[in-house]
Amino acid sequence: MHENAQKRQQILQELYLVRQANAGKLAKHQELPLAELKEAVTDIEFALSVLIELGQVTRQGYRIGITGQGVIACEQAQQQQ
Repeated sequence: MHENAQKRQQILQELYLVRQANAGKLAKHQELPLAELKEAVTDIEFALSVLIELGQVTRQGYRIGITGQGVIACEQAQQQQ
């Protein structure tokens, strides 16, 4: 898998786990601060911009969240592994 594809998948996995863990809470708790995401996955700017363009991730200021499309993409990628 290409390095940028790996980073996109890592980003989706991190955001997926946050959304899953906070599913019963208010929507604002289903996002991750950009700084925390950068700690988990380094050099994410390009990969993150592609995920936003594809509609798999949203960005509101410094908070990043996974969309329904991102959840499906993450689950499909996990099934292929």
